[in-house]
Amino acid sequence: MESYTKYDYLDIQQSFFVWYRSDKGYFWDEEAKPGGIFSISPDGTIAMPTSDEERQLKDERRQIYGPHPPFLLAVPETTGFYPLRVLEEEPTLFLKFADVIPTRKGILEFANKYGMLTHGETQVFSEAYRLSEEQKPPEWSLGTDGLMKENEKKYAIVFGESLQFWQHEIRDMAWTVWVWEALKEKDIDFLKRVIYWDGDKAVGCVLVNIPKEALRQFEDAKEVQEAAHPDNADYLRGYLPEPKEVPLSVSFGWLATEYTNQEILYRFKPGDLFLPAKYLVQSRINKKLEKYITKPRLLLDEKNQLRPYLMPESLLAAMWYQFYLAAVGEKRFKRCSICGRWEDVTEKTSAWTKHEACANKERVRKYRQAVREAQKLYREGKPLEYIATELGRSVEWVKKQVGGSKATSNGKGRS
Repeated sequence: MESYTKYDYLDIQQSFFVWYRSDKGYFWDEEAKPGGIFSISPDGTIAMPTSDEERQLKDERRQIYGPHPPFLLAVPETTGFYPLRVLEEEPTLFLKFADVIPTRKGILEFANKYGMLTHGETQVFSEAYRLSEEQKPPEWSLGTDGLMKENEKKYAIVFGESLQFWQHEIRDMAWTVWVWEALKEKDIDFLKRVIYWDGDKAVGCVLVNIPKEALRQFEDAKEVQEAAHPDNADYLRGYLPEPKEVPLSVSFGWLATEYTNQEILYRFKPGDLFLPAKYLVQSRINKKLEKYITKPRLLLDEKNQLRPYLMPESLLAAMWYQFYLAAVGEKRFKRCSICGRWEDVTEKTSAWTKHEACANKERVRKYRQAVREAQKLYREGKPLEYIATELGRSVEWVKKQVGGSKATSNGKGRS
């Protein structure tokens, strides 16, 4: 049974960033609809429809302009929320987020561990939260009385996040992490499939949400861009994890030209891939930090000294702040050479290459493999000395693995 962790602080001025997830988890509501001011169309009309015709028109506009189902919601049986100090307890969360498979299943697994990305992309009308006249909304439901009405129906006020919102944010994080990682590893083979030059007068980029390995089949970024053209896009869709659920996303444009961002262009050496890629990472992180805000705050430490603290406004803001710390070098991360998962190595030596648990498993795996190989060679009639030399082991070790005192020096079954 998972238990709550309690954090006590004097007041909000003494709080660390804590994010919460439902104690009962989340689910996808395929029929929920946005409500309230969050569903206003860009032209400002039909914010609260009063007729069937207006509702139909609003639904059509929402499919184009605004959030639409399915929506991720906390299950109605939620009784509370587990706290998580993301910045202190999950320093690699932004990297885990970048690795999420952007399907309903992959997103739900992440949300059930860490919660929603924001305080809610939109208010929603969900039949799962429809109330009778006698029912009261959950205590955690938002609003003055936790209620809202639509078409004579009463609903608890809940906020949700659409599948499209999650897929968009995962894609943006993954793209930026890919380029950042390529810069760390000096992976020019990958960067030439992202950055392209038009002579010496412009430099651009192309990003596609297919696996990195699939991108390597293309010669360069211009070839990737040609493949991503709508006329050819069906070919690329075949590389998506779930083509029917994950839409193909393509982003390309100029980073700097002789007409725009001239001062940036003049910093670049024509044909260079690394500095334009670094500028791409910089600009993408900056845009997200502007959108998902982290505010400075002063805290009193144990000695009553003022110290700085940065407070994200949401889980998404916290993850982009984590990325910011990695980009400027305040935090260091490496992938485990065995399992491929990220590790915060800020406090570790530069020689770190793998998780201790992974290293132990690998040693056990190699040992068992050596035992099987020794037994196989012995059955084939190979001499003990030969087997020992092949496996880099002692004759005594080989003898023990193939039968102990009964083992013959010339192999089993041979005289």
